[in-house]
Amino acid sequence: MQFLGSNAPRSYFLAVQTEAESRASGGIIGNYGIITADDGKLRLTRFGQASPLQTSGDVARRKLIAPADYIARYGQFEPQYRWANVPMSPDFPTVAKVIEGLYPQEGAFP
Repeated sequence: MQFLGSNAPRSYFLAVQTEAESRASGGIIGNYGIITADDGKLRLTRFGQASPLQTSGDVARRKLIAPADYIARYGQFEPQYRWANVPMSPDFPTVAKVIEGLYPQEGAFP
């Protein structure tokens, strides 16, 4: 099973939402983690607050990589600079694509 890293180790982003502030897909991303799958074993290899993600990497060059409808509706909330605003969309697959585009720009991808 490739999902569990049978061919090579794989990494997955874990978004931990809190309802401290409401967002369409649940709440703000308050914490995050990285789950590593290797040869069928899962490990939580990183866990922490999401707020440092807002200032890591090259902030001046950060780009919102998202479907056009997400950018049109939620771009004004600057989710590329405010991780709390990434889950503005009620469509989880779209939110996942935004995370997939943003996290590597943080300069901390495993």
